[in-house]
Amino acid sequence: MGKIRLMSVCNSQHPLVKQKRVSDEELRKFMQAVMVYLNEKDNPNLQPFSRRYIGFSSFEYMLNTILSENAWGVLPEPLIRHYLREQQLTVIKHTYGLTQEDFCLFQPIGMHDNPAILWLSDKVSDYLFDF
Repeated sequence: MGKIRLMSVCNSQHPLVKQKRVSDEELRKFMQAVMVYLNEKDNPNLQPFSRRYIGFSSFEYMLNTILSENAWGVLPEPLIRHYLREQQLTVIKHTYGLTQEDFCLFQPIGMHDNPAILWLSDKVSDYLFDF
C-alpha cells in the first residue's frame, strides 16, 4: 500500500533523551513498548529488542504508555507527529531511530476483493503517499 516512516521514540523526560548517541546496550536496559504479534515465534525479527518489554495490541496503547511511563517504542509517524511537534516525544538517537517499512494489507488466500476493503485500502494508500 505504501511506505510508512517508523520512529523509535520516548517521552521528552526519558533518560535516553540526554544521550548524544544511544547504543544497543542502553536501549536494552529500558522498558520497550511493543506490538504483540501472533506469529512472533515463527519470525524472530518481530521479537522485542529490549530485555524488558510490555506488549500491546495497538499503537495507540503503546503511545499512551510511552507518554506516561519510562518506556520507549517504535511508532508510525502519522500517529506521533503532533507529539513530536509539541515536544512531548523525542526521537531516540540510535542507528534505527528512523526507518521506513512497507504498509501492507493481508487477506486470506482465495478471498474475493470486497469493495469496502478496496475503497479503504485506496484511501490509506493516498494518505501514506501524502506523507
